[in-house]
Amino acid sequence: MFTSIFKVVTGRKKKKAVDTKGFVQLGSDGLFFQKLDEAYLNSPTATMALLKFHEYCVPIGLLDAHQSLWKKIENDYIRYGYFVLNVQYNLDAKVTGVIYKNPKDFLPKEQDDNDNISTFINTKSGKIYPAFNKNEAIVKAQFAKDGFETYAGQIYMYNDSSLPFRVTPLYSVLKWMQLENDASTYVSKASDNAMFGNNIFVVKASSSDLSDMDPEAVKEREILSDIKEALTEAKGVENTAQNILLEWKGDTEDVSKLISKVSISNDVNVDLLNAVDDKAESKICVACYNFPKILLFEGEGIFGDSGAAIQTAKDLWAESCLKEADNILDAFKAIGIKITKDIDVVVEVDTSIKDGQDLLRSTVGGFTAVLDTQKSVQAKTTTRESAIALFMTFMGLTRDEATALLGNPEIIETNGSNINTNPSAS
Repeated sequence: MFTSIFKVVTGRKKKKAVDTKGFVQLGSDGLFFQKLDEAYLNSPTATMALLKFHEYCVPIGLLDAHQSLWKKIENDYIRYGYFVLNVQYNLDAKVTGVIYKNPKDFLPKEQDDNDNISTFINTKSGKIYPAFNKNEAIVKAQFAKDGFETYAGQIYMYNDSSLPFRVTPLYSVLKWMQLENDASTYVSKASDNAMFGNNIFVVKASSSDLSDMDPEAVKEREILSDIKEALTEAKGVENTAQNILLEWKGDTEDVSKLISKVSISNDVNVDLLNAVDDKAESKICVACYNFPKILLFEGEGIFGDSGAAIQTAKDLWAESCLKEADNILDAFKAIGIKITKDIDVVVEVDTSIKDGQDLLRSTVGGFTAVLDTQKSVQAKTTTRESAIALFMTFMGLTRDEATALLGNPEIIETNGSNINTNPSAS
């Protein structure tokens, strides 16, 4: 399961979320960051998706003073899923700023009764930090405990999930990123196999009846040990289809008594491996906030007719990245630090419509159009409301002005029927 990457030991008196070393770690082997970093470096799709995320995930109006900080935390956000900040306070318990911290160096140590992390530890220095809480009473209590001069601030770890850590969505395709790199290696090794073939080595078992003091027995065991070690290492992607060279100090005629080779056919299906790249590519793009696959080959649009499609993909990707940028900005709002400047929204007004309306009102053609409309209303070939709408739209008149041009209808009672006339138009 996804949550199995968190290794937690429970059952202690004081409620803690810890592993065997006392901290909540990502991954049971402690290699969470290392595996991701290696996968990013070796996956072409992930590398390009990350580069495009860095390019587009920039909030509007980001202040120059925070450009460097933003690049660091945005990088941690996409690569690992979260970032860590050291929140600083003044003597009045007011937030004065933040300092970037490497997320690889900080782990949650304790939880409160509501499962909120209450303390963090720097795994390099062993220093304990209180979790972020800008309540003035709490901050001043921490001053009183540690002394303001030695107070190191609080740790803010971005986390919008219910898990101990917010994990990057790219973790779900870690194996696909690794496989994207391995596939090319397999294809390369398959070519070697086609040329050199696959081999099985049969090694003579050590003689159990020889004394450890016998020089021949010692020599035999040494060479057998070297052979077994070399053959054992000839596994995995990197060591596929390799030729092994062993240096033997004894007589060459004795070699056949120790090891022999049996050749087997090449069983690598290169066509299947070639299809792996496309699958890995698609899955990595989906995990990276639906990164548009077309942007992986953006340069091809220069020589084809896909410019419009690429621009649409860029617009969608920019929208996705700005949404994630807003999530990061929410962290700064929670801390109480403003890192963007206010943007004045300028509304551009299309003056061509107004110019046309002014021209229509000031020309003979416009006057003629008014007369024709009045006659049309009187002849009942145009409704009064339609005429008012025409004057308002094409001449820019208000409703009262348009109504005045048509005149007020006169109501005449004739045999119980209402008849509207327009004296001003006659």
